[in-house]
Amino acid sequence: MLESLQPLFSTYTWIDRRILKRELASFSGKILDVGCGNKRLQEYLPSDTDYTGIDFNAAADIQMDISKEPYPFKDNSFDYIICNAVLEHVKNDDFVLNEIYRVLKPGGTLYVSIPFMQPYHADPDDFRRYTGYGLENKLKEHGFADMRSLEAYGTLLTIEYLVFAEVGKYLENKKRLLNPFRWLYLLLLLNVYITSKIASLILYPLQKNDSYISPGSKCICKKPA
Repeated sequence: MLESLQPLFSTYTWIDRRILKRELASFSGKILDVGCGNKRLQEYLPSDTDYTGIDFNAAADIQMDISKEPYPFKDNSFDYIICNAVLEHVKNDDFVLNEIYRVLKPGGTLYVSIPFMQPYHADPDDFRRYTGYGLENKLKEHGFADMRSLEAYGTLLTIEYLVFAEVGKYLENKKRLLNPFRWLYLLLLLNVYITSKIASLILYPLQKNDSYISPGSKCICKKPA
């Protein structure tokens, strides 16, 4: 599925981007986006911020392997750091968190998110998932403090998100659709998707803090001053 269409078809993606816009709007000063991809998060930041994106992606300001190359910045360089949906893709997440801690200024803020109940999605690899508690514990192990977990949006959104991803994968493989029984399965998926989509749109505020079953875990934390 095209990334631009995801907020329309996935309630979780729509809410995830609303959370990003809300949180990143308050960022200021020097900002590092670790695993920036195509730098799409830069548009959520105030225009007067000093933004740097690092990644192997050609769009990054500095192209590098963030999972094993030391970051080319002095200690205590950045006011804010973003690490959004990145830690699942790096083989050595401890190295990444150590480098983030090193280049973040004392008192600086880190926004970090990672999937919990999401399908395998290699970019270029996919190694792990964390619960909200697991993410907080990992961050504490690396010296971060003042944890603030963000909205999780539980079971209904998770069902919708997973079925949406399955439908997308199904439609990518045209050979599957040559089998009439596959069409029955696809129709069943679409029925579950539509039902969960309607329920999610109506009831998602009730599951705002439900992390028992959630598509992802998000946290704001700080490097102690």
